[in-house]
Amino acid sequence: MKENNNFSKMIEKLRIKLFNGLKRYPVSIVMAAAASVIGVILIHSENISKDNERLLISMILALIIGFLFALTIKTIIESNTLGLKIRWFLWIVVGTFSMFYAIYLYNFMENMEMFEMVRFSALILAGFVLFTTAVFRKKTANQEVYSTLSGWRLAITTIYTLVIWGGISLILFAIEELLGVDIDEKAYMDTIVIAMGFFAPVFFFGGIPKTEEKLEPDRIYKFFKILVIYVIAPLLTAYTVVFYIYALRILFNWTWPDGVVGNMVLWYAIIGTVAMYFLRGMDGESKWAVAFGKWFPRIVIMPIILLFIALVMRINAYGFTANRYFLGAAGVWTLGCALYMSIVNYKKRRTRFITVSLVVIVLLSVLGPWNAISVGRISQINRLEKLLVKNNILVNGVIQKNSTIPDETKGAITGKLEYLEHNYDYKGVDFLPEEFTLSDMKEVLGFEYTYDYAGLKMEPGEGRDIFINEEILGSVVEISGYDYIWDSDTWVTNGIETDRGRLDFSFVRDEKGSILEINLNETILYTKKMDEFMDTIKASWDSKGKNITIDDMTFMADTPQAELKIVFTGVEIYPDDRGFEVGWMRFYILVKMK
Repeated sequence: MKENNNFSKMIEKLRIKLFNGLKRYPVSIVMAAAASVIGVILIHSENISKDNERLLISMILALIIGFLFALTIKTIIESNTLGLKIRWFLWIVVGTFSMFYAIYLYNFMENMEMFEMVRFSALILAGFVLFTTAVFRKKTANQEVYSTLSGWRLAITTIYTLVIWGGISLILFAIEELLGVDIDEKAYMDTIVIAMGFFAPVFFFGGIPKTEEKLEPDRIYKFFKILVIYVIAPLLTAYTVVFYIYALRILFNWTWPDGVVGNMVLWYAIIGTVAMYFLRGMDGESKWAVAFGKWFPRIVIMPIILLFIALVMRINAYGFTANRYFLGAAGVWTLGCALYMSIVNYKKRRTRFITVSLVVIVLLSVLGPWNAISVGRISQINRLEKLLVKNNILVNGVIQKNSTIPDETKGAITGKLEYLEHNYDYKGVDFLPEEFTLSDMKEVLGFEYTYDYAGLKMEPGEGRDIFINEEILGSVVEISGYDYIWDSDTWVTNGIETDRGRLDFSFVRDEKGSILEINLNETILYTKKMDEFMDTIKASWDSKGKNITIDDMTFMADTPQAELKIVFTGVEIYPDDRGFEVGWMRFYILVKMK
């Protein structure tokens, strides 16, 4: 009886938390639910156009940003006495911002999808930090306690959501396998999308500390204290010793740091800064925590300086890229936090400085004309232009062929062109012809694609990754006149009964290569090594580049029992020491029985 009462109390407590979460954050919950519904629509949209697909994706991303923006606005409203008109104005701002962001994504995401996703991720990070660190919370004491409780609630929410998804997926699988009911594979995706959009937000918000709650350090979970104080802090100390030994070696050998140092120091400094944030609420736990909190900000400055030395060397040699910009921005943040915590008395430090400065740096890195994407593009264009002018290829703004320049210079020019093509599609490169691609280098510049880096040379065409998909091909597959079609993307080897017998398809990939095999009545009808197709496709790409067509990717075969048509709609080919490696491919097999 007592167990039943405890269970009832637990269910009632959960119900109250879920209700409170729904009542407290209705706007964010509605946005999450709307994003979930649109996600389900997108999953089930089979013959949707590219424009409509981009519209739905833009709406989902804008609703996610609006979801986080609404949480920040709610924190401001809870922490301040605001009139009804002001509150309505703030909610209108949230809705307007989300709408305009969706319009922006729809119009600009097509040509710079990767960078727009970087910008989106940065906005997600900023919104997440603003909410989980309670930057706008009126009572700022023990801010790190709020972050710990919010982070723990997020972890529990993630586990519960995955359990719900896994449980329902197992039920669907059992219904399909045991009862013979055909379950669409998309139902499994529907389950996780609905769980993330409807259950997860409500459950998460039910455990967020309220404005009037006291955030005492003793509310931080013990295992988290042990993790930060007795695991992360000692590891960071040992890592610091290694970096100081490395710095001494630089002084003795006068060998400046290379590029790998930047990433190593960056993660070390970021983890250290985050640890300092949480340690502020644990300094009563041990003298070791206090000592680490006082001295780590001072000793981390030297490794960060090494980061900037390595970064400046890379920028001087190769110019700015988006990655180097972000590396520098993160370095500025960690250095600023270290200097602040080194100068300000330990007892007077405000952890809000760490979180606010992070949000400012993140937003400045992706918004405005100084953002990482624009700076990287302009830097690489300027360096390319200087290279072309210096080698008499760009004269008075006009491109002239020059095949006599050294291979090293050809490699440098190729590297700049490849970066601009893959990341910016030559946006802003006014001195190159319209629709220029790497395959046009011989015709426009006078020399072919050349890889020459750190003494490693490759023949023209050998050092270039090849990525071909439906967007490049821009065509449909002609299937008229054929009886059967098989999609390699399904990876299904089950065959089909025909009037000539059973027809089976097999596509095997292993360390020895890829082999396609088609069987009729368990007798080989057709077999082929996929590398033979890849050789032909690679040759077509080298000669045509992005002008490659679906016809260049189509292969015919004739057997006594059937006519075959093999149509590739996408491939990835990477160069290696054996020639090339195929990373991914998709193709259709069309069969006409004789």
